[in-house]
Amino acid sequence: MLECRTQPGIPDLLIALKGTFMTLELKVKRHGKINISPFQFSWHYKHSSCPAFLLSADHDALTLFHARDLQVPIWESSTLDDLSRPMLQAIRKDIHDES
Repeated sequence: MLECRTQPGIPDLLIALKGTFMTLELKVKRHGKINISPFQFSWHYKHSSCPAFLLSADHDALTLFHARDLQVPIWESSTLDDLSRPMLQAIRKDIHDES
């Protein structure tokens, strides 16, 4: 996990996947809302053309968003069972759609 006090807003994870770097911000949904700091929102806005994602957790559900639209999920799961494969497929599809 990345924690940067000199440059607030940088996402939690920097991921390398088959030669492509992407970022992932991790959030826990509380009271039905995802709290994003102004610094995090600004970072995602500036990097919305890059593979930058936000993953929110709410009990057993996960939701994945691309930075270009934090309102519309690109992947959702109502269970944590076998989440890695469909989530990675959604990320790969999103990256290839941008190319």
